This record gives sequence, C-alpha cells and structure tokens, in this order.
Amino acid sequence: MANTQSKIDLLEKQNSKLLAEITMLRKENVEIPELRRKFAEVEAENEKLTGYEREIKQDQIVTNSQEAKFQISDPSLAC
Repeated sequence: MANTQSKIDLLEKQNSKLLAEITMLRKENVEIPELRRKFAEVEAENEKLTGYEREIKQDQIVTNSQEAKFQISDPSLAC
C-alpha cells in the first residue's frame, strides 16, 4: 500500500510539473503573434531606410558627376 501511495505522490508531483510547463508554454504562445508583429514593423522600417540609402547614393552620384563637370569647365573650382 505504501508503494502505491508513493507512486501516486510521484505522479501528482509529475502532473504539477507538467501543468506548470503547460502554463509557461501557453504564455510563450501568446507572445509569438506580438513578436511577429514587431518583426514585421522592423522589416518595414528596414525597407524604408534601404530605399532612403539608395536615393542618397543616387543623389551622391549625380552630385559627383556635376562637380566633375564644373571642375572640367573651370579648373580653379577644384578643391
């Protein structure tokens, strides 16, 4: 009988651990959609900044080209 009671106690203890783990996993599952939303926001911001970077680089190419033309037409403007 004592052996049966110790088995019951062990099973109750294991059950409590599993219930605690289930609670933790449910909490984590609730957090996943929020993390996905935040990740999507960061990705969108990254795309926006990448677009700005491309525009700036293109503007820099145009500016450098114009500067080179001015230097050719008037060498005294060279830095």
